[in-house]
Amino acid sequence: MKKISLLFITVLVLCACSSHKKIAEESLNVVELGYGICDVRIINDTPLNDSPTGVHKTSTDFKILETTKEIPCTENQRFGVRYVVASEEDKEVPINIVWTFPETIKNEDGRSFSQTGYIQNVTTNRDNHITYALGEKYLEVKGNWKVEMFHNGHKLYERKFRLN
Repeated sequence: MKKISLLFITVLVLCACSSHKKIAEESLNVVELGYGICDVRIINDTPLNDSPTGVHKTSTDFKILETTKEIPCTENQRFGVRYVVASEEDKEVPINIVWTFPETIKNEDGRSFSQTGYIQNVTTNRDNHITYALGEKYLEVKGNWKVEMFHNGHKLYERKFRLN
């Protein structure tokens, strides 16, 4: 009987811990602070094989130049989102950022992409930004572009842009 009681108590504790973890994860919330045509200062290039350009550019000094969902589809145009991942406590969380293109993009190496993504460790309750730049001719694809943010498989945010 003691073994059954101990097993039952163990299961209850594990379930309580599991539900507590789930509640903590669900408390993350993305607050959009701005979006549109923007400018940044690039501070680092990191290889990113699952990207049309093969690199992920880290940036700082994010500035919204024009709040709009309508983006001119021109060379070197940059657009993006300023946001905060809000949480009850300050912590670092992995955010999966996914950009979906309106149609398949074929880069100079002949590789095709319908989307690209990466994981960015974000400190909660701090100003952050994500951008995309049309730095290559093959990226100048008109239509509906979408950026999404996920944490542990749960969608936290979505923003659509129309490139004309």
